[in-house]
Order: sequence, then C-alpha cells, then structure tokens
Amino acid sequence: MEQAYHWAVQTRFRRGVCSSSRAVRRCWAAKLSASTSHLYAFVRGGGIDSGHLLPVQRTHLMLDLLCDNIARAQEVLPVPLVLENIASIFEYPDNEMSEAKFISSLLERTDTRLLLDVANLYANSINHRYSALDYLDALPLHRIEYLHIAGGAFVKGIYHDTHCESVTQPVLKLLQETVARVPQVKVMLERDGKFPPLERLSAELDAIAEICIADNRVVGACHRAN
Repeated sequence: MEQAYHWAVQTRFRRGVCSSSRAVRRCWAAKLSASTSHLYAFVRGGGIDSGHLLPVQRTHLMLDLLCDNIARAQEVLPVPLVLENIASIFEYPDNEMSEAKFISSLLERTDTRLLLDVANLYANSINHRYSALDYLDALPLHRIEYLHIAGGAFVKGIYHDTHCESVTQPVLKLLQETVARVPQVKVMLERDGKFPPLERLSAELDAIAEICIADNRVVGACHRAN
C-alpha cells in the first residue's frame, strides 16, 4: 500500500504539471496571474481515482516526496506556487506529525507560500478534534498569501466544507482570529452552489468585510462563483 501510495502522489503531480503550467503561462503572458495555487492532496493510486481530494499521509517519506514534486513544478511554472490546505473527514493512523507541522515543514523546505482555507481549517478542527487557534499559532504566518472562507454543513455528525451554505458564526470568528494574526492579507469568499438572493450574499460579504476593516489589516475582499 505504501509503495502504491508513494507512486500515486508522485505521478499525480507529474501529470498535472504540464497542463497546469500551460494555463498559468497563458495567464501570466496576459498579466493576469501573479501566482498559481494548488491543493496538496492524494487523489489516485493503482489506477483508481478517488473522485475526491484525500489527505496526504503526514510521514517524513511523503514530505520528502512532496518537496521533490513541488521543486519539479517550480522549474516549469513562470510564477510562484502557492499551496492550499484541504478539508478531510478521516486521519491516517500512522501519521508521524501534526497537520500544522507537516505543512509548515513543506512551506519552509520548498520556499512556497500558503493559501490558508479558513473554512477547511475549521472543518478539520471539528472533525479531528484539535484547536484551530493552536494550528494557526504553529504556522509560519509570514508565508500566508491570502485566505479562503466558505460555508459548510454537518452531515451525520461530520462537518463538510460544501461551499453551498452561508458562512457560520464560528467560521467568521476563526476568520477574525486569523486576520488578527496576519498583516495585509486578502480574503476570498467561495460559493459554488445553492446561491441565495443577492441581498443575502451581499450581507455575507459585508460581514466578512466588517471583520477585515475592523482589524484594519486586510487589503481586499471578493467572492468567487464556480
């Protein structure tokens, strides 16, 4: 299993680099992209596609492998690579380090920056029962490029980052804690479905902007619709 997993993480990144780099180069040539972001995750092994983003085993072997893959991508990308944390609903029993330690080591060793998805951090802190604030304080905060925030829902006791609900108060509170720690950070609201009336969506953006303005550190906020 470990050998198949090792191969899958490596080849998945190799296959994605060429097509992704071509798209990024087009944006870069048009002066549309100052960086490109990529979720670090496991999606395929032994010819089987998971159909979903799965967490990477947090072992020293996987850390070395991801560092090699990122270095390979950095060689062909015309702009800096930014890594994003995912939401997960399970943990591997043989992880060798915490998620915060793993991503901190990954960022430092590859000299990359972080797209911190606050909603994903909230989801993981609930599902895996750890302190989101301790996670924040363990990160190299100077490497945060910008933030994502989104809504989610509980399904059978598990919190899912759906991008289809309004942002809840606990997630907004975590955003507040995050922007208090990170100077001059941008925030993006993600919404992929079940769109509310414009007035409700505007109110949601206003609530996010109020947090940003109150802290007087955030330089921009926007929303995304996929």
